[in-house]
Amino acid sequence: MCKNEIHINKNKINNCIEIISILLVILVANISLSSYFKTLSIEGDSLIQRTSRDFVSLIIAFLAGKHMVQKIDFPLWIKTKKNVKTQIINIVLTTCILSIGTYINNRFFTDITTIDWINQVSSMKDIVFISLRAGIQEEILFRLFGFTFITFIVNKQIKSKKSSIIAGAIISSLFFSLIHMPYIIYPFLIGLVLAYQYYNNGLVAVIVIHSIVNIFHLTMFYLLGPL
Repeated sequence: MCKNEIHINKNKINNCIEIISILLVILVANISLSSYFKTLSIEGDSLIQRTSRDFVSLIIAFLAGKHMVQKIDFPLWIKTKKNVKTQIINIVLTTCILSIGTYINNRFFTDITTIDWINQVSSMKDIVFISLRAGIQEEILFRLFGFTFITFIVNKQIKSKKSSIIAGAIISSLFFSLIHMPYIIYPFLIGLVLAYQYYNNGLVAVIVIHSIVNIFHLTMFYLLGPL
């Protein structure tokens, strides 16, 4: 077996391990949230249907995003050339800033009591798995796939990597904000921060940041209620 064949086989094995790991986490989250989803009363949205949709969208987004990453020299899981200590400090500071910003936004500018899925949260278990599920899904869909794909397409047209990255961050953040309607401005700003963090630190960083920020603001609402 030649070196190219060994390399291809190794890549296929890595892809399978990464995808299976992602899908297992989503499956565990969906099973753990079964009772929570039932309270939302979404017709025709069984565990099997929901998990199947999640699996298909994540597999497509992950494989397409991983392909784009290699073409535009973006990080995948971790940006290995950066100092680990610097990355950790960056992640911690960003998580703290976004957590405080989210609290202020929810306290003064957003009436989250009108958001049905938040009102149905009934335990810390719900909070943890909702946050982890959203962190993984949204970062793969909007950062790994959306950000990289848009950057790649724009770069092919204008031949400027810096301008392409800015365009990719803005457009992918706009799409990210649209799934958080009717609240658009603050999710758009968070999307920009997460795009920046993904480009500088990789997918693990933004999944961690996204999940912890969600856990923080959902826990504040769950424990203290609307303030």
